[in-house]
Amino acid sequence: MLDVIDGHFSREGKVILEKINFTLNSNEIVALVGPNGAGKSSLFNLICGEYSDQGEVILDGVPRQSWSHLSLAEKMAVLPQSSHLNFPFTAHEVVSIGRMNKCCNQTENEAVVNQVMAMFDIDHKANAIYTCLSGGEKQRVQLARVVVQIWEPPTNGERYLLLDEPTAALDLFHQHQLLQQLQQLRDSRVGCFVILHDLNLAARYVDRILVLDQGRLVAQGAPSEVLTPALLHDVFRLDAQVIAHPQHGHPVIVC
Repeated sequence: MLDVIDGHFSREGKVILEKINFTLNSNEIVALVGPNGAGKSSLFNLICGEYSDQGEVILDGVPRQSWSHLSLAEKMAVLPQSSHLNFPFTAHEVVSIGRMNKCCNQTENEAVVNQVMAMFDIDHKANAIYTCLSGGEKQRVQLARVVVQIWEPPTNGERYLLLDEPTAALDLFHQHQLLQQLQQLRDSRVGCFVILHDLNLAARYVDRILVLDQGRLVAQGAPSEVLTPALLHDVFRLDAQVIAHPQHGHPVIVC
């Protein structure tokens, strides 16, 4: 499991995060939600190691900083909110960057890259120049890149996938496809931590929701436990009803 213990962060004397504690298991999808400015990306960056000495991040019982760079690359793949690449690489070459830490032969690496590109419906753009792709196509290439990085189980411990607003550039079909793929990864013991703005998307696909507001973790639990009219009003300033989906039973927010 991945444990965040007393995660906190301040900038120029202003408290951004107040002692956040939670656990991400290797067999679950956890969504982090909250209004703009709640501190979601700051918490994401803290987990990824962008901020030092701000609480502890424990990976499989070992402090994050104690893992070697190679071992960490086997265990944790990170997709930030935006990924900038201005070189004329093909989509296939960009995805292949995620295999740079692997000792597999070229044939094995090619097989993984091709399989994961097909998973994210971007294999037909394999030879296209990355900079010429649409925003959604670039995002799916980047998603494939981070997934191929942790495709095989590590030599020690579990795997974790951290995604900051991965659905932002995707159309409706590919938003659902992404979350379905995360469910498959979860079933293969990959712990998935994802920042989402679409609460209905989170309610349908994730196992647990963390709600961040003004730097504080104000709620966490199953979607049916967290997504209540009272919380939507208090955190998101939204007057809404929450009903059960007629087919799947998960909560649906109706404004």
